[in-house]
Amino acid sequence: MRAGSWSASCPETTVGIDNLAKLYLEMERYEDAECLYLRSLKIHEQQLGNDCIDLVPSLNKLADLYRLLQRYEEAEPLYTTALTLCERHLTPDCPYTARCRDNLANLYYDTSRFTDAELQLVNALRSYERQLGEEHPQTAQGLNNLASLYYRTEDYERAEPLYIKALKIYERQMGPEHHYTAQGANNLAVLYYKIGAMRRQNTVCTGASDQTA
Repeated sequence: MRAGSWSASCPETTVGIDNLAKLYLEMERYEDAECLYLRSLKIHEQQLGNDCIDLVPSLNKLADLYRLLQRYEEAEPLYTTALTLCERHLTPDCPYTARCRDNLANLYYDTSRFTDAELQLVNALRSYERQLGEEHPQTAQGLNNLASLYYRTEDYERAEPLYIKALKIYERQMGPEHHYTAQGANNLAVLYYKIGAMRRQNTVCTGASDQTA
């Protein structure tokens, strides 16, 4: 293609726009990044329509920025639209759809909507298991995500087996020295520390009660 043959509204132009927006994001020039992500999304919508799966990356990038800035009310409809497009145009268990569920779950997690987050994380995990297999690293990440939610809500009994399963997958698939394996081990260690601290606290409280009885 001849140089200069792309118009400013051509979808291919958004590659450069997104790259510059990413640079601004890394430089913490958030207003500049937002302007470019909005421009990129508008170009895609004008050229592709509002019901095209190719809109999903632009929707997610802008939503990620808003989530970073804690502008959750603006991020949620973008994440929701991205997920709806995936569900409409892809198979129900497509890993790409599952990642969109993870994105929405992260927002729900940030805003303490734990029941909503759990629903999305469970569905995403099931998709990873069915499409990628139970030994895939992305499945391990799904296990970790759900375990982290249970940890946050102090449901340690449900968190522990998920952390253990994720760690074993990382060890088998990535090796004992991989940073994903190290992170999995750290997650489990933090959980055990928390459980141990609670048991010690219960022991102290029980002892104090016995003395005052």
